[in-house]
Amino acid sequence: YQRRVHGLEKFIPLFKTGIEKNVSLLLGGLCNNLCSTNVPLKSKADILIDLLIDTIESVYLAQPFVHLALYGNTRSRPTIILHLCDILPEIHKSKPTVITKYVYPAAFKLLDDCKVDMKAAVTKLLKTLYTLTGSILIENTPPAKLDKVLLIIKSSQHQALMEPVIILF
Repeated sequence: YQRRVHGLEKFIPLFKTGIEKNVSLLLGGLCNNLCSTNVPLKSKADILIDLLIDTIESVYLAQPFVHLALYGNTRSRPTIILHLCDILPEIHKSKPTVITKYVYPAAFKLLDDCKVDMKAAVTKLLKTLYTLTGSILIENTPPAKLDKVLLIIKSSQHQALMEPVIILF
């Protein structure tokens, strides 16, 4: 099995267009390896996910990442959300409707997760979404989740104000 995972590193760049059609299957398998106790296999899966992100247009990765963030293995979900944050700027540039259609609803649903590592990942996701889309995020937030979203956004703005500033004279 490990040899197959290692072979993917050469395979992914060569068959870019063929992989785009089946990326959800490939990504699902790689994300399952993120939960492995086998450290080399786990790190190789992370490297291959990064390779997919670099090789394939981010628009094709959005829906599989969102699905895995919602329904994937609980141990891999925070990492998946962080990878999703990495591709959001490119998605926003090329197809912002994908964010509205898939990422917003997932982010609002993920707000209900109580695990510490998930809270940190969802916080980063919401901060990234707010940075990219601004008030559109607030307008699309369900009323029941609005207070949580605003609290996260305000905390990020407050942290930005608290960071040291170098004043040049």
